[in-house]
Amino acid sequence: MADDPDIGVTVVGGYLGSGKTTLVNRLLASDSGTRWAVIVNDFGDLAIDADLIDSGPGDLLSLDNGCICCSLADGLVSALDTIAAADPRPDHLVIETSGVSDPGVVAGYARLPGFALDSVVVLVDAETVIARSHDRYVGETVLSQIRAADLLVVNKVDLAGADTVARTVDWLGRISPGTPALTTTRGSVAGELLGATPRGVPRPPEGGNNAHEPRLEVFSVDEARALRPGALESFLADLPAGVLRVKGVVAVEGVSVRRTVHRVGRRVEITSGTEWGSETPRTRLVVIAEPGTVDEGYLESGLA
Repeated sequence: MADDPDIGVTVVGGYLGSGKTTLVNRLLASDSGTRWAVIVNDFGDLAIDADLIDSGPGDLLSLDNGCICCSLADGLVSALDTIAAADPRPDHLVIETSGVSDPGVVAGYARLPGFALDSVVVLVDAETVIARSHDRYVGETVLSQIRAADLLVVNKVDLAGADTVARTVDWLGRISPGTPALTTTRGSVAGELLGATPRGVPRPPEGGNNAHEPRLEVFSVDEARALRPGALESFLADLPAGVLRVKGVVAVEGVSVRRTVHRVGRRVEITSGTEWGSETPRTRLVVIAEPGTVDEGYLESGLA
């Protein structure tokens, strides 16, 4: 419907074998309450339990946990049209790119009507990415994927060893300065880092991380107050490098509409939303960071 908010889009890229499909499979099997929509190259790559498949004519699969999958059989624009027409409407869309494509180019499609680009997340194999970057045939492809990222996920660290992981993270910092790099195994990335929060309400994940998930700290602000003008912009600009993700809805003094906030890596986007009307203006933010980067006091003082 015309009044529906745009569907947030996360583009997941990375070279062949980096773990993109594993990440997608984790999302589709989750019971987080998020209605994920996923565009993939081929259903055959998905390890979807047959018991989860509810219905799915043509190139659309509907899963009984509320998620939907759409293939690229008829092209990306056609797949986006299918997602936009889905009922119920998905909370967030993830586009899995092919292993040799440029995710930055694919991200351009997320600006079509009805969608809004949230972030570009690129996975790299901790053990092989440096060597791949020097390959005469695929090296430039690997480097362009890395440079397109808002967030880099260094995957398969359990197979690489601590010295190799440290060397890879340092190398990524030189290839794409300022882009956060998160280390993990088996494509395990918190849904909040991919931009989705169920029903559009920012909230930290319930429960703790399991042994295979990256150790992250989540802080939230939920207060019935408006920020002074300029406070939000200063807060976002001054955040340390260990802050991976900021998302929320903010009230600003003297402004009658909601301000929607996204910060992923170096990219910050602040847009105007709907009028507060008779509602009490509130500031709701979720901050996801590496351990020890920030604390509750930092958030309170930074938003004062």
